[in-house]
Amino acid sequence: LTLGTDTDKFIPVSFIEKKKLRKKFNLPLEKIVFFTLRNLEPRMGIENLIKSLKLIKKETLDKCFFVIGGIGYLEEELRKLILNLKLSSSCRLNGLIDEKDLPYFYAACDAFILPTAYLEGFGLVSAEAMSCGLPVLATPVGANESVVGAVDKSLVFRGKAPVDIADGIEKFVSRNDIISLSARVREYAVKNYSFKNYVFYMENIIHEVSDMR
Repeated sequence: LTLGTDTDKFIPVSFIEKKKLRKKFNLPLEKIVFFTLRNLEPRMGIENLIKSLKLIKKETLDKCFFVIGGIGYLEEELRKLILNLKLSSSCRLNGLIDEKDLPYFYAACDAFILPTAYLEGFGLVSAEAMSCGLPVLATPVGANESVVGAVDKSLVFRGKAPVDIADGIEKFVSRNDIISLSARVREYAVKNYSFKNYVFYMENIIHEVSDMR
């Protein structure tokens, strides 16, 4: 255990509530919505995620919508990339998401994508997403493999290239256990990343260190 998140704040919602939230945030009601929350800078791999969408089979892409939250100096470049690849109906740069809206934005979506290109620590967004019941799909970079792979190794992409991300997304969409997987990731987040368990863990470390003196 390395960090904690507020599992009483970041929570799953009912199907009806999810629909209401999608209307609020202007997200498609009937599609599988993938969420990414990153600073828009090179190491985050957002370009690779966008490029991967052109490699996904049309019948799969038509079922999905990708929303990217965050700001950064690559924003204009990424907007042009989406336009040039003719992906505007499948992908949206959402800009900065207000902190008070963030738990609800997670809950409105179906899965989270972490397309990191290089240098990834624990990734608090992974814990927040899982706490909301969102399976996290991630590149095998830094801590992603241990955090995401601890729940389900198949959620970790083979690599960080667009073709690897596309393959992972297609495999996820074809799964027939997404509802039960959502319950599992929520349970894992509560067990491993809740503030209560984090404090308990830190107290044990302090006691162990004190006993050694």
